[in-house]
Amino acid sequence: MPTRTHFALVFTVALLAGTPLAHAQETGMDPAQTLLELETLQEPTDKQQIRFVNEAVQEDFAHNTDNYLALFSGAFGNRVVIPRFAVGAQVDAEGTVGQMVNPSENGQVPLWEKTPLPLDIPAGGYVVLAFDTSYQKNNFKRFLATRLRPGGQVRLLAEGKEASVQEVAGNTVRPILHLQGKPVFSTTEEKVTLGGKVIPFDPQHPLTLQFEGANLPLEPDGSFVTEVSLKPGLNNPGFTLLRASGNVTRSQLIRQVVPAAPSFQPVVLWMEQYTSMGLRNTEDIRQFLVRAKHSGINGIAIDVKGYEGFVSYLKNDLTGRPHISTMQGPARQGSNPQLDLLGEMVRQGHLLGLNVYASINTFGEGSMRESALIGSYPRWEEQVYHWADGGQILPVRQSKAPGRVVLFVNPVDPDVRDMELRTIEEIVKNYPVDGLILDRTRFDGGFADFSPTSREAFERYLQPLGKHLTRWPDDVYRWTWDQNGNPVQQEGPLFLDWWTFRARVIGSFVQEARKVMDRYRTPDRELQLGQYVGGVYDNLYEFGINWASPDFQYDPRLQLVNARIYTPEYLQTGYLNSLDFVMLGTYQNDPFSVVQDLTIAAVVSQDKKPLLGGVGLQGASDPEVLRELLQVHRTYSSGMMLFEYSTANLDTIRAGLENQQYTTQMWVGVSTPTGKPLMVDAVDVPRANNQLVLYTARFGASTQTARYGVEVTIGPDGVVTEGKNLEQARNWNFNNPQDNNSLIPVRGLVLSAMDASGSKVKRQGLALALKPGDPVRVARLKLEGAKNGSTVEKEHVLLQGQMEVLGTGAASLSINGQPVLLRNGKFVQVVPLEVGSNTIRIHAEVDGQVTLERTLQVTRTED
Repeated sequence: MPTRTHFALVFTVALLAGTPLAHAQETGMDPAQTLLELETLQEPTDKQQIRFVNEAVQEDFAHNTDNYLALFSGAFGNRVVIPRFAVGAQVDAEGTVGQMVNPSENGQVPLWEKTPLPLDIPAGGYVVLAFDTSYQKNNFKRFLATRLRPGGQVRLLAEGKEASVQEVAGNTVRPILHLQGKPVFSTTEEKVTLGGKVIPFDPQHPLTLQFEGANLPLEPDGSFVTEVSLKPGLNNPGFTLLRASGNVTRSQLIRQVVPAAPSFQPVVLWMEQYTSMGLRNTEDIRQFLVRAKHSGINGIAIDVKGYEGFVSYLKNDLTGRPHISTMQGPARQGSNPQLDLLGEMVRQGHLLGLNVYASINTFGEGSMRESALIGSYPRWEEQVYHWADGGQILPVRQSKAPGRVVLFVNPVDPDVRDMELRTIEEIVKNYPVDGLILDRTRFDGGFADFSPTSREAFERYLQPLGKHLTRWPDDVYRWTWDQNGNPVQQEGPLFLDWWTFRARVIGSFVQEARKVMDRYRTPDRELQLGQYVGGVYDNLYEFGINWASPDFQYDPRLQLVNARIYTPEYLQTGYLNSLDFVMLGTYQNDPFSVVQDLTIAAVVSQDKKPLLGGVGLQGASDPEVLRELLQVHRTYSSGMMLFEYSTANLDTIRAGLENQQYTTQMWVGVSTPTGKPLMVDAVDVPRANNQLVLYTARFGASTQTARYGVEVTIGPDGVVTEGKNLEQARNWNFNNPQDNNSLIPVRGLVLSAMDASGSKVKRQGLALALKPGDPVRVARLKLEGAKNGSTVEKEHVLLQGQMEVLGTGAASLSINGQPVLLRNGKFVQVVPLEVGSNTIRIHAEVDGQVTLERTLQVTRTED
């Protein structure tokens, strides 16, 4: 009988001696030795390979990224639990399909069950379970879901001949090792406890379990546990179950982390180009950098070539790139044409002991409206093959592809690459930056680039491999449409070669950038090269990004979505050796997810280069959430990048970095004609859902907001001059919304509200509160000394802080009805406390208009 290779991957970490012990008198066929298939009998007939028989692979994380059909007969038990995103079917002794879990309706993707569901194993029959990593691209789940129907007929084949379930399965049950915990994780502990269970376990037929080559006892229920000592870095402790139907080896990949001292960790604040335009002179820069250093930040990453292709420096002798002050878009105007922002940031940053890195949007060369270079070099524009264009290849600005913001150029084009390398060189040649960070050093997505230039380069890549491109782009993939009009990507024979080719394109560019940098490195100038990438490695192949170590080998325990991408040829494209560090967009607010992404990144890098995790400041506005995220990154990464400057509260950053509770409270209130003030959620930050944001001229020329929000413009005299979508929000009818993106008056303000879809709270609240002609006053109050709900032991609390008028007007403040003396807006006030609960009432006015009212409850304990 011909031999077949078992598809499942296992991890072997120990050399074992001895003879496997039999679990029982085994009968039935081993899928590793015999080709087993399930065949449908309805026309057109179809069949799919069975890769596991009576083996609980659905409970084993080693198979979570596998693609398979598994068969379970009565020897396995009475029932099988079908996971949420798997497909299951009963088949009785006559081969008739019975109940199914997650079947397809009319060829559609199944409506996945919300919980795992059990299927009973019919007497004399079996249950078949399908799992794979992509319903559309693989054909295991789709095979069961679409080709099997209750009442339909199927049969089993062994080496192409019909076989009964008894012949296929016999009385054999193949136990597996189920390990507790994540297959890949990080810890700061030097020792960890590992364990798991043999499933199924029959105490009447004992098995031998080994850990690192030594026997490990099993409990009566088949469970086991042991303590493991770890070394710093990656550890791979493994268990092996000896069984007659082939040994099973399982292990967990554990990263033992030794946190670096905080004084040696980089804490880099990222500045987008358009937000840094608010720094208009050297004094603005100095004040900002002094405050940044005081907060614990020791590095600045400033985006000096935005995605439109304009630059924030004046020494452009190698490229002639236009300065940002020449941009025409309303949201991009207002930059000082005489200010060399990069030069001043480097000069003043170095005086303060800060590292300054220049960042460039490498292959971003425009928006859909404005570009520095594309008008002169239209051939550079990427060409996309997107389903929205009905199978056509089009320049991106002619494409109907949704969501396009950045106009990418083609990284394959030699002239494009030359321009970007000259951009890098003119920066490091003319400015003593400490390093350069590559951003958007990638293709736009899996749909780009399909230009003639890319096609010719792909053909040259294929020639040494003995492969040929005969149909373009079908040999890579082509778009078809199912019976309901949904796009389907059909892979061609060169599908995997395409991703490897694109990764080589990006990797070779990074290597060329490294060579440029090295020409300007000296013993006194380290000049580091870094790259910003997304926090999740497993979708980066679509963009041509493979920042991995060339020593990285794909490990199924990583559970990456499309494991088959990581061929030996693809893995050879890893370019980590050309980088000095990697910045990761680990912006989740869930610390566990952050640690998992950092762990996977450490495996991808083989812990060979510093990894700086990214903290998303806008999503971590709560000081305690921010503190936890900063400390997680401090522990599990080599440092951190804080994104982004315009959303940075330097006071909360300082407290979080020092792992201290932030006791300062800050409120911004807006007066209304009713006397009931509105509370502002944020100042001068990009507007998000469920926010009322106040914009001042420091943010830029306009609010840069999208439609469906509500905005109110307040002139320098404190009177509402304009409103957008006020009537729409009041009547709750947004059929004809006005564009937002209001211009910000030089000495005026803009209030901007947005909610999650369907919600009225922020938008309707603003629209009902204000209208053109209304007088408006705004104040910001910073308070330290007591927080709402706090407990103290003293007879009083000392409240101190500052009240600042935003816009026009004179401020007044009272606490518990007592006027507070303001000196340049600052104040100190003693508030006596009674034993028990105390109410502290804060009342702020500007020009007699109530701008803010807050109440704090403070409890004083007995002496």
